[in-house]
Amino acid sequence: MKYRFSVFVLNTESKEVTAEDRVLKLSRQGYEMLLLLLENPGRVFSKKELIEEVWKGRYVTTNSVDQCISKLRKTLQDVQPGNHIKTVYGKGFKLIPEVEKTRGSGTAIEQVPDKPHPRYRPFRLIATLFLLVAAMIAGLVWKTDTEAVSMSLPRLILMNDGETQDTWSLSPYLAHLFTYANIAQTETPDIPLPSQESKQYLERQWRLSPELKVATSRLEAVDEGYRVTMKISSPSQPDLTHHFNGDNISTIMKDVSRWLAVQVRGTDPMIGIQSLLPDNSFLLELYMRGLSAAKQGEIDKAVHFFSLCLKDQPDFALARLALAEVKSKQGKPEEALALLDMLADLTVWPQLEVEIQSIRADILDTQGKHLDAKKLYLQIISKYEEDPGVALDNLRYDLSHTYTALEEYDNALNELEKLKKSLLSSSNPELLADVYQKTGSIQQNLGQLQEADSNANEALALFSRLEDLPGKAKVLSLLARIANHRSQYGKATHYLQQSLQINRSLNYKLGTGATLNELIYVLMVQGHFSQATVLNTQMQDIALEIDYGAMLLASKQLAVDIARAQNQWITAQMALDEHLMLAKSLNNNRALLKNRLLSLDLYLDQKKTGPIPETIDKIQRHIEKTKENRLRPRLQRQLARYYLLTGKTTEALVLLQTSKNLATTTDDIETLTEVGILLAEYYLGKQQPAQALSALREIEPYQPLPYPYLLLKSKALALNGQIIPALEYASLCKQKANEWWSPDDEKYIANLRPPVTSSL
Repeated sequence: MKYRFSVFVLNTESKEVTAEDRVLKLSRQGYEMLLLLLENPGRVFSKKELIEEVWKGRYVTTNSVDQCISKLRKTLQDVQPGNHIKTVYGKGFKLIPEVEKTRGSGTAIEQVPDKPHPRYRPFRLIATLFLLVAAMIAGLVWKTDTEAVSMSLPRLILMNDGETQDTWSLSPYLAHLFTYANIAQTETPDIPLPSQESKQYLERQWRLSPELKVATSRLEAVDEGYRVTMKISSPSQPDLTHHFNGDNISTIMKDVSRWLAVQVRGTDPMIGIQSLLPDNSFLLELYMRGLSAAKQGEIDKAVHFFSLCLKDQPDFALARLALAEVKSKQGKPEEALALLDMLADLTVWPQLEVEIQSIRADILDTQGKHLDAKKLYLQIISKYEEDPGVALDNLRYDLSHTYTALEEYDNALNELEKLKKSLLSSSNPELLADVYQKTGSIQQNLGQLQEADSNANEALALFSRLEDLPGKAKVLSLLARIANHRSQYGKATHYLQQSLQINRSLNYKLGTGATLNELIYVLMVQGHFSQATVLNTQMQDIALEIDYGAMLLASKQLAVDIARAQNQWITAQMALDEHLMLAKSLNNNRALLKNRLLSLDLYLDQKKTGPIPETIDKIQRHIEKTKENRLRPRLQRQLARYYLLTGKTTEALVLLQTSKNLATTTDDIETLTEVGILLAEYYLGKQQPAQALSALREIEPYQPLPYPYLLLKSKALALNGQIIPALEYASLCKQKANEWWSPDDEKYIANLRPPVTSSL
């Protein structure tokens, strides 16, 4: 079989992908993923589904999917520019181009249609008129309803009865309806009831959100028509069950939604929104089937159901909005935008407008138009920010991703802070924990360690209460990075050992590799080079196994640092070159910056001053662009080393003081200790032991690593004529230095010992 899309052809017999007689180089996972997308054009595959289909049961993480998608996109884009695989945020990935399926002979047997049937076009004018009338009516109702909206909408989990066998369910329908009517914040987790897993899930939710209510639904076809069973559960009240029967599903569902709204809000706020629903039972059934199909990722089926709805009733606004959303998922942004345009000027329900603009902004983001997406997000937030009846949490979260794509980290943090406050009042602990963790991670990168530590501990507490072990391990690693930044290596080791134990118990390879990355660094700075090298090999093997480029980059970086620590310059340069090649192949700008920092370290170690100014200038421009202030003290220290090498002593000392001041503002204990060590080395070289001892005393409160702190203190004391204390400090350093201790250090301590004389 051959699949043709754009300029590409995938041949299942030869297992090759070609473009203009050129065979593309794909990994096995890349080929399998592309084949899966081609076999199901327009369908959105979640990361979990891709793992199951592509990795065939092997335990890998969602980051493996991200890396595979990234490589596949790059391979295709190198041949034919443009976006061939779309990210549907929060949902998964899908193929965008049309696909033609042919047999080996070249005979076409299937092609996905792209254009709607011409006979649907006359309904556009009718639809517009109907929507206008519906909007005017709904607007009058909305004005009354919004007065009753509370500052914080109640939280409602909607679940299907585990015994429901029908291909359509009530939960997606009720979730859409309650969201658009501003009745509740709804969630529809894919956990069937009754099951032990779901009971544990709900118990955790109720511990954190005692006000939370859970609605369980079952829809059955019976002889006289339909039967719907609804059950409301909460920890503070006994379960309440109600049955609805009839032959008109539309009438039943209006009764169900009204009854459920009363249980959740205590009033009946459904009158206005129900005016947007059809009275035709068959149409409402089509709509509900479409929502269920969309939730299950059956995009083509969802398009079919929603299109049938609009064919018979063009003023069905909710179906039109749902169709726009699935058209976007199907990779047909122009059709989606046309549907949204018809709704945007007519819809007076605020939450509907938020949803319309959110879909539009998502399309812009997917097309790489981040500035346009940002503008749209900000417009809708500005319009409804003061309206307590409009939920903007999801939109703010999407905006933070857009800011991150634009490297506007301050703005991203600002949106996350607003989201945090909103989630605290709405009691959504899972998302809140992720927001705390993400905020802390950005702050750690920016050098805001006190704030990062606070957010990390908030995240750790929430993940622990939720019994979310992967989340807990992730936060422990973040805490270890913060501890490393403060030179608290013992604390960092403790955090990392906990994280490693969790990840290994879960057989979570990505988490294991990430924790090894942190642990290797801690071992290295303490002089355990042999153990660090062994663990680095293990991390590299994991990276290759799960095909994770970022982890492989980290392994190469550590190889450079370990070789540098042992003065193995050729080995360090080889690892640095491998790191650069990998960074370029992955088009990873962050890794390219890291390569410059590594290069700068290696130049200074070997006293190669020629390339240093240009390298520093490139790093400086990056800092100014991204405001990564955490890098400033390190860069100032390295520039001071360069000045010392080139004889600019005065400038070097000024820069070292500047570096100390910057490191103090960013709580960068690691740089503070390194500056103290560098000053002590400088003063010892100038035969000024008193100044060297003064520099070392300044960093004593930070508990610097034994090597070279104790050795430098010994040398300063020896230069000051205090041989016995110098020998004591040198001996203590030897005991704690591990593999940092060198033959030259051994010669130094031997020269300190008094010569052995004969007793004759």
